[in-house]
Amino acid sequence: GVADYSPIHYSTTELTWNELCALYHIADVCLVTPLRDGLNLTSHEYIVCQNNKPNGPGVLILSEFAGASQSLSGAVRINPWNSEQMVQAINAALLMSPQERATKHEHNFAYVTSNTSDVWAKAFLDELSAGETTDATDALHKAPKKIDMELLHHKYRNSKKRVFFLDYDGTLVAIASKPHLAVPTDKMLDIIRKLASD
Repeated sequence: GVADYSPIHYSTTELTWNELCALYHIADVCLVTPLRDGLNLTSHEYIVCQNNKPNGPGVLILSEFAGASQSLSGAVRINPWNSEQMVQAINAALLMSPQERATKHEHNFAYVTSNTSDVWAKAFLDELSAGETTDATDALHKAPKKIDMELLHHKYRNSKKRVFFLDYDGTLVAIASKPHLAVPTDKMLDIIRKLASD
């Protein structure tokens, strides 16, 4: 950058949905670069907001570790650990011809608009119903067995390897309006330390 121009604007303020959509719409390139990811809709939101832009759609650069990486064939895929590859991808995206940008966007837009949350939910429920058995149905209607705490304690003490799956937001910490406010208490941290040190 120079004195009167900065190419990067880093914002930590919470944006309204309209403000976020406006930023998605004007962006020439969108980088979604998680190192690991599950369900991340940022790339989908960007694609929808890029549709019908007067100067043509922008380019989505997507981490190969993103959940959407295999679905969005029009994205430029990168390894976020490889900074040189990322630089080359940004440069290629900025220099890409309008025709190539449009083609990539059409692929992505077709996928996003035909694979909505309603379609996903219906497919999920259909598969769930298809796998249903009498035993499984009966099991759903039975109350779970009471845990034998003595047996659980014995198994825990004698196990050599243990894995803990802990939900964070709403379990280890109270649900907060902003992520930075979701901080575990000292008591909770002490409990986790004791579990980890045993």
